[in-house]
Amino acid sequence: YVGPFTSIYFGCTLENTEIEHSIVLEESTIRGVGRIEDSLIGKQVEVSPSSALPRAHRLMLGDHSRVSIASTRG
Repeated sequence: YVGPFTSIYFGCTLENTEIEHSIVLEESTIRGVGRIEDSLIGKQVEVSPSSALPRAHRLMLGDHSRVSIASTRG
């Protein structure tokens, strides 16, 4: 699902994901990660699920980045 107010640049692959109110720049791949919203995804980025243990968020963030992560605990 690609929702409103979303721009997907050329060469991108989106599979088994929902994205809305977001921008995905050139040649990026998003696979099987559920819903993404209000986001900016840079060039040649790969977003994918992991089955590695321990389960954790693994991030590479540049200077002045901001990230909001949905809690998986109640």
